[in-house]
Amino acid sequence: MKHVFGLIAVLTILLPVQAFAQATTTQPAATTTQPAAAPEQPAAAPEQTGTVVRALFTSGIAKREPVDTIKDTSDGEQKVFFFTEFKGMEGQTLIHRWSYLGEVRAEVSFKVRAWRWRVYSSKIMIAEWTSDWTVDVVDGTGTVLVTKTLTNSGG
Repeated sequence: MKHVFGLIAVLTILLPVQAFAQATTTQPAATTTQPAAAPEQPAAAPEQTGTVVRALFTSGIAKREPVDTIKDTSDGEQKVFFFTEFKGMEGQTLIHRWSYLGEVRAEVSFKVRAWRWRVYSSKIMIAEWTSDWTVDVVDGTGTVLVTKTLTNSGG
């Protein structure tokens, strides 16, 4: 009999606790009198600009890499390469703009086809062209991304 009374006492104590727990979990949420805030708008995707990782003049290209870095030429007629490496510019069209004495002498355009992309263009330097050559790397909007200068001392 003692055990039955103890069981009834435990059930009497537990039942109100369970009823309270159910009552609190099934109550509707309180309403607010202030208007709800507008849902947060997702941030606009940043414009893809990417970077020019390397831009340099070289005397040659081997296995898609420049063989050296040159700042001037003095060997008479010599072929010079302008090498660039880009990251994060996939899908963009870029230009190597070769200028001599402020006059554009050549524009070589190319489409960047991968996240990391390496390209080069070349020009034969003639001994009589004794001055600075400039190559601008230009994007599709006309923005100059990088400018490099090479001095041709002739020969």
